[in-house]
This record gives sequence, structure tokens and C-alpha cells, in this order.
Amino acid sequence: MRTNQAVHRLIRPVVLVAAVAAGVRAVPAEATASRPDVIRFRQLAAATSGRPEVTSLTGRFGFSTHTGALLVMAIANGTSCSNPIATVTDSGGNTWQRASSVCLSDAFPNLEVWFVPNAAPARTVTASWTQQAHAMMDLYEFTGAAASPLDGASTAGGHGDLFGTSSPATPSAPGELAVGALCGDVIQPITVTTAAFHNAPQLAAGSALTLRSGAASLTSVAPISYDGTWSAPMDWVGLIALFKAA
Repeated sequence: MRTNQAVHRLIRPVVLVAAVAAGVRAVPAEATASRPDVIRFRQLAAATSGRPEVTSLTGRFGFSTHTGALLVMAIANGTSCSNPIATVTDSGGNTWQRASSVCLSDAFPNLEVWFVPNAAPARTVTASWTQQAHAMMDLYEFTGAAASPLDGASTAGGHGDLFGTSSPATPSAPGELAVGALCGDVIQPITVTTAAFHNAPQLAAGSALTLRSGAASLTSVAPISYDGTWSAPMDWVGLIALFKAA
């Protein structure tokens, strides 16, 4: 996995992979550095419904989040556009906002990114929806984000393809954070081809739902997308959200 040596690295890949595989926290050495111009990764957690279909899913951070942190959730459930995420709550009483969502009207999955800026400390995050479905989520904690951080989002989707993308989004300034995700209806490895991202291990739920997400610290205002490939044709959706540094 490549990193950009010219800039402060958002996430040390080995630490991130180990953290998500265990479903617990990760705090790279870089996360403690004082860099006001960079959004810093602090920890990550993952959750999946497994085989059962459910109407809610809870993720648990390894330890309580920092006061004022930016919390981001990439979540997918195995439904079409008729069953979006209805609410997101956490143990800190924060008010979550939907950054963007994408779905296929004639097929699953539904993919969404939610966030809460300047958050009160929290340990657990719960997403809920109406109809029973398989689901999975990645939860990220970052520090150094702006009080009103969302700078834009972009989405895409397709049927029966061997590749997918979020389509490009353009940051307004260097130093922004990008969180991207791809989700499909066949459980198979998704290879992320956008080199800037450090990616969490892939999640699966049920017999035909899979999610890959990642984060990147952006060094320019060039458009960026979250792109991936796989080996068997599948229906897919992709999303990227950009967040401004303080």
C-alpha cells in the first residue's frame, strides 16, 4: 500500500488494518502530532450484522472519542432505495448528519456516509432503518476538522460491472479529508485502485453484501474519486465525502 512521503500521513496502513480486523481502536503516532493544517486519524471500528437480517446495527469504538472530534460512518444495508438509514444516534447524544447516500432503485445495496462534527465523547454508534436487512458499517474518528466540515460529496452506481467508482469530488483547499466507500451485491475481494487511500479490511454480511471503505489526506485541490475493481460482475454503488480541516 503506497503512501505520500511528501506530506503528513493520515493513517499508517499496518495499524489501520490491524485495528479494523480486531474491530477496535488504532492510534498511530502521527495522530498525536500537533498539525493544525491536517485532519488526523485517531481510531476506527467496524460492525456487521452477519447472517441475520436486522433493523439496526451498533458499532463500538475501542475507547471514548475525543471532545470536538469528527466522527464519520460509512454504512451499507442490503435494500434498495426504499429502505434508507432513518436515524443515527450515539452514546454521547450527538446529532448525526447524512453527508450523502447512493442506491439502486431496482437492486441492492444502499450506501450512506453520516458524520457528526465537534462531537461530544461517545463510545457506541447505532444506525436504524425500517425493513429488515443485512448491514455493515465502518466508524472513523478524526481530530483537526473544521466545525462545519462537509465540503462536498459524489456518488455513482452500476449494474453487472467489474469496476466501480464514487465519481470525482473536488476539495476546496489542500489538507482536506476524503472518506470513500464501495459496496456490491457479490461477496468477493474489492481492490481499491485510488492510491491515496488507506483502506479498512473488507466487510461482508449475509450471503451477498460487501463493503470496502477508506480514508485519505488530500495534498491538493485535484478531483479525487474512490475507485475499485473485482473479478465477478456485480451491482455496485460508490460514494466519496470531503471534509475540511480547521
